[in-house]
Order: sequence, then C-alpha cells, then structure tokens
Amino acid sequence: MKPDNRKSNQRFFDELKETGIQRCYLLEGEEEHVKEEALARLKKLILTGDFPDMNFAVLSDPDPDALIAAAETVPFMADKRLILVKDCMMLSDSKPREYDEDTAIGKLEAYLPNIPDTCCIVFFVRGKADGKKRFKKLLQKYASCYDFSEVDEQTLLKWTCKEANKRGKSIGTAACETLWFCSGRKLNLLLGEMEKIAAYTEGKDTITEDDVLAVATKTTEFKVFEMATALLNQRGEQAMSQYREMAAAKENPVTILPILGDQCRRILYAMQMKKNRMPDGTIIQKTGIPEFALRRTLQTGKRYTLEQLDQLCQWCYDTEFRIKSGQLTDESAFEGLLLRILSLGREGI
Repeated sequence: MKPDNRKSNQRFFDELKETGIQRCYLLEGEEEHVKEEALARLKKLILTGDFPDMNFAVLSDPDPDALIAAAETVPFMADKRLILVKDCMMLSDSKPREYDEDTAIGKLEAYLPNIPDTCCIVFFVRGKADGKKRFKKLLQKYASCYDFSEVDEQTLLKWTCKEANKRGKSIGTAACETLWFCSGRKLNLLLGEMEKIAAYTEGKDTITEDDVLAVATKTTEFKVFEMATALLNQRGEQAMSQYREMAAAKENPVTILPILGDQCRRILYAMQMKKNRMPDGTIIQKTGIPEFALRRTLQTGKRYTLEQLDQLCQWCYDTEFRIKSGQLTDESAFEGLLLRILSLGREGI
C-alpha cells in the first residue's frame, strides 16, 4: 500500500478505520507531531488488556534475527504485540550498522510477507527515510507506508483554531497566518507557541496579530523578512543590527542569503502582479506572503522600479554563488551586499 503522500497525514487515520491494523508500517516525514499521533493511535488500539507493557517492545536498529524473534513472540493475554523499530540504519546513513545490510535485507525480504497476525511492526523514522535505500524500497512493497509531510493550509487553520479553543481562545485567519509566518508550520513547535500566547493573553478571549508578534518565537525566515524590510526602507542601522543579532546567534550568511534572495523575489513578483491589477488575495496565494506582511511588502516595493528589484535579486544570487565558490568570504561579502542594497535604495528615492 503506497498512499498519495500529499494526503497521508489524514489518510493514515482514515485507512486505519477502513481497513484496520496492518502487520507492518513505515511512518516517516517532517511533521513529527502528526506522526506521533499516528503511533499513539496504533498503541491505543493494540495495547489493550491488563498488561499492555508486556506486549510492547521498542528496538533500536535491531539486527534481523532480533526483530524476527520479537515479532514471533506470542502476545501475553492479548491479541497482538506492537514492535516499534527506531533508528533503523537501513533507512538512513547517519551511522554504521552493527550487522551486514545485504544479509539483513535478504532475511527481512523473506520474513515481511509472513509477519503473523499477532504482531504489528512499525518502522518509525525521524524526518524522511532515505529514498535511495534498498530497505525503503522493500518496505514500500510489503508495508503500509505513510509520509507525514506538512499539513495543507486548510487543515492547519482548523488545527490552530482548535488548539486556541482548547485554551479558551478564539483566533482569526489573519492571526493564524501571522503565527505560521513567525514560527513556521511544524505542529509540534506550534503547540508550544500556542501555550505561550495563551498565557500572554490571559483574561482575553481573542488572540490578535499583535499578541502573536509580541511573544511568538521568530524563525530565521521571519528575522530575514524583518531585516529585509528595514534594509529596503533605508533603515540601515536597524538592518545591520538585526543581521548582527542573527550572526551572534550563529546564523551563517550562507543560510541567510537564499532567504534574503527569496524575499527580494517575492517583492518583485508582488509588485509585478500589483502592476497587472491582480487582487491582493491572488497575490497572497501565489507568493505565500500573509496578509499582514503583504501590506508591508507592497509599501516597500513602491520605493523601487521593477528593474531595480530584479537587480536586487541578481545581487543576492551572485553573492551567494561567489561565497559558495570561495571567491568571497562570508561576512565581508554579506555586509557588502547590504551596503549595495542601501545605496540602490537611496538612488531610487
């Protein structure tokens, strides 16, 4: 069974209801919170009775003989055992294995189609499994594989509103978009942010954009957006201060540069679409800029011609290439780029 990855987050739960518990699963993907929920659902369904711990085994990168032995163990006063396999090195290259991979794959290829009904094996991967590994291809043949990627925007909106409601709050779409833009879209991280915001807004029923901006943890992308906004609006001292704060936090110019280039490109695209009289909703959808940020983006973009904005993008890409190719050093090249952008901004006024 190989579900459509774009729908896997919900499809796992739907198919669990429709077809019941399968004998073997591969759970992977960047959305750790939903993946943990999927595992919790399996544990709840399988580990029943008076002695649930007796029927639950956690194995870290087991050799095939140990895994098969665990799977063949008869459940204790229950219908099934759950075998959770973590850190399987045959699905990644993070460290050497303590067994021969070819031999292991050979044994498991013979065993996986014959897993007994009394056992459920779950291969649980942090992040993504290596798609080039032979063992992943084997699991795709014999296991139910689910890729828990980022949830879509509609699902994310429902989830965020539900978490706010659990804490006695309401939150509108604009505040949700601000939260995602500030802190990212990983549900496990957003849970912590919701706790902070709920505490900050104690005594209030509604979470606003200002509440989010006041306390939410800012991602590198958001910090670069703030720096770029200051830079392109000729607030050079503020922009340099923001950059040095990121540098002090060990943010590398090579990491910051592509984000700055993307931000300049979004401004260029937004201004092109605005010139073509596209509505704000279409611009938001096509650029991924949230509503509160779009207003600032368009205001900033008015200071420049389309040709100048295109020049900014080219400078970012050129600087990134020259740093990565060893022609320039990181810090001096990046600060030089910021000064060039400030100079162009003064010319455009």
